[in-house]
Amino acid sequence: MAERLGLSLDVVEFRPTQIREIAAIRSRLPVGKIYFEVPSGTDPAEYVAAIADAGGYAKIRTGGVTQHAIPSVHEVAHFLSYCVTRHVPFKATAGLHHALRGIHPLTYAPDSERALMYGFINVILATSMLSLGGDIGVASALLEDSLPTSFSFDGECARWRDQRFAMYELVHVRENIMMGFGSCSFTEPLDEMKQLRWL
Repeated sequence: MAERLGLSLDVVEFRPTQIREIAAIRSRLPVGKIYFEVPSGTDPAEYVAAIADAGGYAKIRTGGVTQHAIPSVHEVAHFLSYCVTRHVPFKATAGLHHALRGIHPLTYAPDSERALMYGFINVILATSMLSLGGDIGVASALLEDSLPTSFSFDGECARWRDQRFAMYELVHVRENIMMGFGSCSFTEPLDEMKQLRWL
């Protein structure tokens, strides 16, 4: 259809409800970049394995407009670990407009429900830790850390507690593993980084 309209598709996304749909979708779209969203509340291992076999990319939702839409730390940490182990590039979307984990409004409505949300710095560094052979338990602790004093940045590296992430290691993760993260705001992530004096 895209060809008939004179369009070129660079990336497509699907939300499979069953693992077998992943191979079926790939068979119909044998080339191109396909993101498959891993359903929340499921064990991501089999989904990530199927995505790897299909040569696809994975997607995880780390938030939503209700507290129930936010996956557990266990689920997120294992998703990251499986993607690193199986060499499956991924992106994380929903609720990642805050730098660090913390309690925030889920929407911009004045009466919005508040919940404990993930921070994009936590997710990026947890992925980096796992890619360097780090322990999933420590990566989980990193995902849960909301203290700005636990983190520091300079021109050569990022640090979390006693862990050091060299810039070239972060670049490798960005180019090969964590393709990006989704935020409903362009300015909030930058503003928070500036407030924390990380930019």
